[in-house]
Amino acid sequence: MLNSKYLKLIPLSILTITIVLSPIYMAEAALAPYNSTQSDGDLIKVAGSNDVYIVKIYGGKRFKRLILNPAIFNQYQHLRWENVQLVTNEVLDSYTTSNLVRLTGDSRVWKLYPNGDTGDKRLITTSQQFISLGCDNDAIYTINVFEYDSYLLSSGALDQCPATPVSSISSNSTTSSSTSGTTSNTSSSGSGLYYYDPSFYAEYYDLPSNSSFPPQIPTGIHLHRGEKEINYNWGLNAPLSGMNADNFAVRWTKNMYLPAGTHTFTFVGDDGFRVWAGGLLLIDRWMDQTATTASADYVASGGNVAVKIEYYDHFGQASAKFFVVQK
Repeated sequence: MLNSKYLKLIPLSILTITIVLSPIYMAEAALAPYNSTQSDGDLIKVAGSNDVYIVKIYGGKRFKRLILNPAIFNQYQHLRWENVQLVTNEVLDSYTTSNLVRLTGDSRVWKLYPNGDTGDKRLITTSQQFISLGCDNDAIYTINVFEYDSYLLSSGALDQCPATPVSSISSNSTTSSSTSGTTSNTSSSGSGLYYYDPSFYAEYYDLPSNSSFPPQIPTGIHLHRGEKEINYNWGLNAPLSGMNADNFAVRWTKNMYLPAGTHTFTFVGDDGFRVWAGGLLLIDRWMDQTATTASADYVASGGNVAVKIEYYDHFGQASAKFFVVQK
């Protein structure tokens, strides 16, 4: 602590600068030391910059995506400022910049552009356009519905994608062969957001009046949104404003983290429902029925598991509840 008589000799402007800048340096000092080795989903930045990137590593390719809005930190459970790694400019430059994203469960690919405090999303309309822009399927990041909805829809011009070199710099990621295709439901295993999505991606559908039952899920979505849980007792009411109280369907998808072991999946529904985990059909009660409970066990090796649930209501009472319990 400086003696008070010396403090009187220090100009006020210097003291002010010290007070203003100290939190910045303290924040950076709290970050991990310079690190040249990252894993898929890590956060990186260089000292003195406010730009934070999400890393995606796949098959020897290294990508970085700029976080356009700090609010995105609140939309994924694993994104924390204290997890940001400080890297050198050389390491940052070793990553190819990507602004390609697609919504979980949606095959469409978008390019993101800064716009004020948030950003724009611009649709790549065809596979041919994707190829003509020089884009790499492995550079696509999968995002949840909250982040997706935070971007404004724009019809602005699309710029070329940067070339993607295969890096020789080591990483902690597991590599595998590249996935072919462009705007498809299949993308490379690296996501840049490797923790589970805390929400379900819900798609609500109106069933045509001439539908046979049990129905086929139609292609036209009435509404999509994120939902924290599946626990509804609609009774004789419509599930959403503007929908009918009968003849509707819902599809929920989610990447769920399951520790190694046996997990019991349970769904309670009126009318029909079916549940998949890791591509396996666990529960199949796709029929008109009163409130019914069905359960099945799933053995997880530890990690993310793709979960899909489909539900429909024909007429009368409607309810849907889903939960998972580890044995």
